Amino acid sequence: MSEAAEYLKGAADTIVAVSSPLGSAPRGVIRLSGDRAVAIASRLLLRDGDPVPLDDLVWGARRANLLVDRGAAVPVDVWLMRGPRSYTGEDVLELHLPGGPALLDLTVARCREAGARPALPGEFTERAFLNGRLDLVQAEAVAAIIHAESEDERRAALGFLDGRAGREVDRIADDLKRLLAAIELGLDFSDQDIDIVVPDDLDRDLVAIVERISDELEERRSLPGRGGRGRLLLIGAVNAGKSSLFNALQSEQRAIVSDRPGTTRDYLEAELRIGKRCVTFIDCAGEGHDGVAEDRLADALREREAARADALVEVVDGRTIRRGFRPRPGALLVVATRADLVPPEDRGDLDCCWVAVPTGEGLDRLRRVLAERLELRGSGALVHLAARQGRLLERAAAAVARAREAAAGEAGLELVAADLHEALAALREITGADYSDQILSAIMRDFCIGK
Repeated sequence: MSEAAEYLKGAADTIVAVSSPLGSAPRGVIRLSGDRAVAIASRLLLRDGDPVPLDDLVWGARRANLLVDRGAAVPVDVWLMRGPRSYTGEDVLELHLPGGPALLDLTVARCREAGARPALPGEFTERAFLNGRLDLVQAEAVAAIIHAESEDERRAALGFLDGRAGREVDRIADDLKRLLAAIELGLDFSDQDIDIVVPDDLDRDLVAIVERISDELEERRSLPGRGGRGRLLLIGAVNAGKSSLFNALQSEQRAIVSDRPGTTRDYLEAELRIGKRCVTFIDCAGEGHDGVAEDRLADALREREAARADALVEVVDGRTIRRGFRPRPGALLVVATRADLVPPEDRGDLDCCWVAVPTGEGLDRLRRVLAERLELRGSGALVHLAARQGRLLERAAAAVARAREAAAGEAGLELVAADLHEALAALREITGADYSDQILSAIMRDFCIGK
């Protein structure tokens, strides 16, 4: 059982955490949830020297001063959302105050002194799930929104947060339950010399259910960041060694290589397996051409491919690296070429992979590092959402397919019912109608504190 669930089994304690992003900001947010949220906050709030009345506030905001240290006070907005209509289903109170990290930490400390305990990662959302305010699909969507790295990922996660996906899975489960009820009614009376009648149109209903499960599965498979065939663009200055590296990674001379800068003008693609992932490597013209018409076309082509790429691999001539070198923002990896011409003692402590294409030095390590970073890049919450739900949808579809085969043959309705029960269990695990503590812990593990 997760730590948060253990706490909830005991007493309805009140939790507190900073809920705004790390770092300084004009406004920060401290969030409390639990039966004593109002009482704890009231001990720290004054207005015109008097306690701030909150008992009459059901849903809304009050202006007050927050006592922080040695009688000092700062202005705050107090937002109160009473349970069960709050995010967690409990009384939720937020303190909106100047967003200095030291001030936020001090406020959390004051709330702890008044009786709150620090929230665990994801505990606010876990309480929302345990109190019936969210299903498990929506809880996963919250994590996916927090960790979204692109607008496409954020939009996809929002699509799951609105509850439609969970409701569709519930509707499929309800249809399965209706079929099961008809089948099991006959099985219950099988010892009373009553013929067991297969429900009318059973096969048609099962086909329709498989199609609906397949539609849900396809939606998960089409999510952005799903970890499919990513596009990696080799990018860097002219004559940095990109084309030589491109050839070396695929063990084939596809790119023309020359000491003359600017040899590559068009772009080449190669599909390679890196670790567990199939990726498309792209080699384009380098940066820093002379600026003639052909160069401008090459630059436009490179910019187009950079916009389409899932990740950039920055290639740098190792002889030109100086201390203080900074990789370009968002680069998955920096590769320093011509390592055979740079002694180890001159390479500095730059976080990069040193390679020498003529000798093969560093190529195996480069592949390992690429595999590790691609694996990390594909471990976001949206990927986990798609993977977990996808596995369960596949299990449900396979069970319904077996039920069709059993119903069409002479295996008996007992086996049909058993397969439909397995499909129903898989669907209920998606939404959390049936769940294990290990599943809940795995989903909440990568949450931020305060969410």
